[in-house]
Amino acid sequence: MAAPLGNVSLCQDFSQFMEKLKENRTTDDRIIYELNTTIPTTSFAANVNVTEKCKSLFDMVLATHSLRNQAINQCIEIQAAKTKVLKDQRDKDPEDYKVRKQLGREQTTLRLFQQELTIENIVQERAKKAFYERCRNYYTPTNAS
Repeated sequence: MAAPLGNVSLCQDFSQFMEKLKENRTTDDRIIYELNTTIPTTSFAANVNVTEKCKSLFDMVLATHSLRNQAINQCIEIQAAKTKVLKDQRDKDPEDYKVRKQLGREQTTLRLFQQELTIENIVQERAKKAFYERCRNYYTPTNAS
């Protein structure tokens, strides 16, 4: 069984982290489809509580956003700490090739995690925009940030 997204061990392997992140972005990537299946056409709307469906979909999307933000920020913190330790080691012995090489790798990984945070913000904004466009007549979240 794969580790959950919030698992610290995922921060050690960026590729594995990206796979879990991709799995967790499924709802956001398919938000239009989700909204189309959640919100019936006008002729079928009488049989369905559209407000409740929009609310539950919004709550689910918001929960996954929070989970992903926490996981990415946690990995950034871990990676930044690793990088700081290696920088301190490099400052003590600037000639140590292995430390410099490892520092470069860790800095690259840190930048990749930071890029993922930016991408995550874009994904979230796109999902919220789609949600707003389709559900605004039925449900307006009180904490839509």
